[in-house]
Amino acid sequence: MKLAFVHIPKTGGGSIKYWFDKYSPNTIITNGHSMLENFPTEYNTSFAVVRNTYSRFVSSYYFARSTHSIKLQRRLIKNNSKNIEYLKESVKWLDKGIIPWLQFNLDYSTNITYSLLTWIKNVDIILHQETLHTDFKAIQHLINCYCPLEKNIHINYYDSEYSTAYIKFIDTHWSSEIEYFKYAPAY
Repeated sequence: MKLAFVHIPKTGGGSIKYWFDKYSPNTIITNGHSMLENFPTEYNTSFAVVRNTYSRFVSSYYFARSTHSIKLQRRLIKNNSKNIEYLKESVKWLDKGIIPWLQFNLDYSTNITYSLLTWIKNVDIILHQETLHTDFKAIQHLINCYCPLEKNIHINYYDSEYSTAYIKFIDTHWSSEIEYFKYAPAY
């Protein structure tokens, strides 16, 4: 059986990929952070992990704060132009706060800001990051491998970002997915 994994940014995909690399490397097909329609190979079943919208964007912001400056420096040193203009601008906006940085990403139309509803289009199985250890059992059952899913990737909570302005901004731009999944701020 081949499983197509649609890796939505900041939903626990690193842990999923690590698990498959360790326990069932020939079972999973991934295509970076791509929609299912962009997968080049055949598969039997597809799955994705979604995450509370409010938490996903806080996580995205702090992940970018911890990585974008380093990525930019490495690419400048190696003269690698991949995403260099985006990274330069992102680093500037990160210092202005989460709302300006998210607005910059909306304007730039990065995949970080794509709606979960866009990501899960035509996906067969939807797992939830908040209940991933339970939900992932459906995937384990499909491939008959029950080794535990480990939290090997960073997991942080940043309650300070859940301001009224932040919640209003998220509600304004991602209301469809919030209503669909019945998400509430996770603070």
